[in-house]
Amino acid sequence: MKAALASPGNSCIPRPSRRERRAARSWAARIPATDPGGGGLLQQGTLADQQWLYRFGLGLTALTLPIFPFGGSTQIDYENDLKFAFGNIRYKFPETPFSAGPRFIYRSSDISLQSQAPLADRVDGIIAGFTGGHQYVALGLSLNYDTQDNPFTPLRGMNAVLKHDRYSPAFGSDREFSETQLNVHAFQPIGGKWSVGAKLGIDSVTDDAPFFMAPGVDLRGVEYGRYQGGTALSVEAELRHQFTPRWAGVAFGGYGRTYADNSRLFESQRDIWTYGAGIRYRIARKYGIDLGLDVARGPESTVFYIQFGHAWARSMD
Repeated sequence: MKAALASPGNSCIPRPSRRERRAARSWAARIPATDPGGGGLLQQGTLADQQWLYRFGLGLTALTLPIFPFGGSTQIDYENDLKFAFGNIRYKFPETPFSAGPRFIYRSSDISLQSQAPLADRVDGIIAGFTGGHQYVALGLSLNYDTQDNPFTPLRGMNAVLKHDRYSPAFGSDREFSETQLNVHAFQPIGGKWSVGAKLGIDSVTDDAPFFMAPGVDLRGVEYGRYQGGTALSVEAELRHQFTPRWAGVAFGGYGRTYADNSRLFESQRDIWTYGAGIRYRIARKYGIDLGLDVARGPESTVFYIQFGHAWARSMD
């Protein structure tokens, strides 16, 4: 049984203005990192009468994270001393829900293997080129579509984001590879107190990507890093019932799979099913922000999550 903290919502709540929503998002992002030795800053907003949308951030942290190599259940831990910066700016096409623009990503990672498990030597031989200090720099593009009625806890509309990032020595990166991500979220009321939501996530990297950037199944009930590969698919559906203006309940289920592609470290995994339920309490009616608790069951374990905003907020943009 595990616990997790998720990062960052009724038709009776007035929708905040775009300026108010972005201000609230920036405020939420300044919550200190869970790593006591790390922290970060995120700033976002609009320019030119909301025609341009921007976001930038930077931070540093030290993380101990797991991988599960060769399709097995043995956990190998590694430490990532990470410094990062990112930025993007998008042009919002007039009278449409579309926006698009360039992206920049910088990562400086110092990787060390922490585990003494029997597989550690074999893993170390595969990831040796990525241990120690390296930097990864990318330029990319994103295309966004957004018709959500609320950015924090949407009940109607769609949010879709397509991103492609190219890491190259031409930009200062120590490795050359690409990452492509597609995230689609759709929401629809089905009655006075009921609504449904669905998400589709596809994440893929080319063969030369660092092992710690390998895509993983992103579902409630699946531990971080449990299923990874060259490509990962995550699908989840959620049913919500509004009991009172402040209290709501959710039930959800998901499916995932991974494709190893040419990975020497991971194997393809299929038929990863999850399910669970949770409660929500509206803590900020003006912005439509919920605080909640979910319990989810995956193939191996039961996981508890504290939610701030929607459970899918990290993959929405």
